[in-house]
Amino acid sequence: MSNMSHCRFENTAHDLEDCLMRINEGNLDEISATERTAMRSLIDLCRSIEEDHSDLLDTLDEIDERRYTN
Repeated sequence: MSNMSHCRFENTAHDLEDCLMRINEGNLDEISATERTAMRSLIDLCRSIEEDHSDLLDTLDEIDERRYTN
């Protein structure tokens, strides 16, 4: 089920935190083959976000600054 658009990033951030916690716990050999495939896909997506949108945090900071100074 897709996230509702008004909370997509918030929900996804929480889900990513859960994934990171699981990765940090170790025991990755206990994860199913389909979950390992999904983990690889997730890592690739995170890399793409970082590579393609590395300036996004600066843009978000500028937007927040404009909102709070006006």
